[in-house]
Amino acid sequence: MSTISTFNKNNLQDLRTKLNDAVSSVSEEFGIVIDLGRINYSPEEAAIRLTMTAVSNNQRQGESPEDVKLRMEFEKYAHLFGLTPADFGRHVKVGDDEFKIVGIKPRRSRFPIVGMCLNTGKVFKLTLGSVKSQLTA
Repeated sequence: MSTISTFNKNNLQDLRTKLNDAVSSVSEEFGIVIDLGRINYSPEEAAIRLTMTAVSNNQRQGESPEDVKLRMEFEKYAHLFGLTPADFGRHVKVGDDEFKIVGIKPRRSRFPIVGMCLNTGKVFKLTLGSVKSQLTA
């Protein structure tokens, strides 16, 4: 382990990895989701946003704490986009691929829906129009 004398992008990336590992055991122990946000820094000081979400009261059978957080966020913001909480997890066909709705990003106005491609497992940003047209079809 090396000592940090000044903060820079490289050592903060290494530090984030170590912090993620450290908070994962705390997250499991307490049944919460802990997210480490953006790091602001100068050479002498660094600050990181830490967000904790209590999910255990909302957890369904077989659902990971991270999935609970995504579902809770979707349920909170779905109405802003003309969607319902029940749309979380539904399948939609966009282009040639079928996606499972796995999240929503309300600050992303052009591509607010998060979909996981059922063929590849990759996560994509989807337009609201492409999703809504499939949900009503």
